[in-house]
Amino acid sequence: MAGWRRAAPGAAVMMFGAGVLAGCDGGSPGGGASPKAEKVGRPSVVAMSVQEYGSALAGAIGPLDTALRGLNGAGGYRGLAGRVRAAERAAEQGVVKLRGLAAPQEVSAEHGRLVAALQVFQRNLGGVRGQVEDRKVCTGSVARAEVGGASGATELRRAVAALEPKVPGWDAALGLPSGRRPNDRPANGTFIRSGDRGGRGTLTIDNGGSHDAVITLARSGRAATSVYVREGDDFTVRGVPDGRYSIYYTTGGDWDRKVRAFGGDCAFRRFDDEMAFKTERTATQIRWSTWKITLQPVVGGTASTSDVAPDGVPD
Repeated sequence: MAGWRRAAPGAAVMMFGAGVLAGCDGGSPGGGASPKAEKVGRPSVVAMSVQEYGSALAGAIGPLDTALRGLNGAGGYRGLAGRVRAAERAAEQGVVKLRGLAAPQEVSAEHGRLVAALQVFQRNLGGVRGQVEDRKVCTGSVARAEVGGASGATELRRAVAALEPKVPGWDAALGLPSGRRPNDRPANGTFIRSGDRGGRGTLTIDNGGSHDAVITLARSGRAATSVYVREGDDFTVRGVPDGRYSIYYTTGGDWDRKVRAFGGDCAFRRFDDEMAFKTERTATQIRWSTWKITLQPVVGGTASTSDVAPDGVPD
């Protein structure tokens, strides 16, 4: 049998004038006052005070902090791209707001550095969102690691650290992630969900693929047993109770123990045909079902598999 794998307000004041046309139509032709246009002056910008600037900073950066904290609450794949996109939009809006500020002269250099860092960070967030959509990044912990370890995050930390001492009263807290990836790879044959194993059936799993896998036996749409099989290894699940089971498997890397899912390069598949486990007893013997599956193509293999949505694997 063969399977398949898939590798602060009002700070800036603008003053301007408009052209004025004045005329008089009394008197004889040519004897009245001539029309004229008067130029009032060029627009001017009044720089903010440091206190006003601090309030405006909070308004520009605050939504990004909120969005990043939302990313900190992400678990598995579902909704992850939306959380990253929310942070990306908050960074984009922050750049627009910061560019519109008339920063005090004493912090103009630091302000420019903050704007530049936030622009890079926005692009980094867009890159991470693309990785999520391509299933290269699959859990919140790995997304946070990618965001926290990005060049824009490093520059943003430095820019905030340089600006904060010059803006008294500005709370520069920004929930940038730490950048640490999970490192919880289970041993081969670890049961992620033990389930009932009081039967006699056996299922041998041969993982000759290039990624670790979690194989799930499901009945009536609910997971019965799930086991972790490392790449290049095999394992036999014993004691499978009688019944018909759907077999699902997920592959990937960066196992995230907290959400029991792969954090990177995730793929989700199922065998198209159910497997029946049955025990027969006679006066002289007991017979039970034994199955073997491979998660990689093999010569003579007849089992077909199909992709499923990330939330299509029974939990």
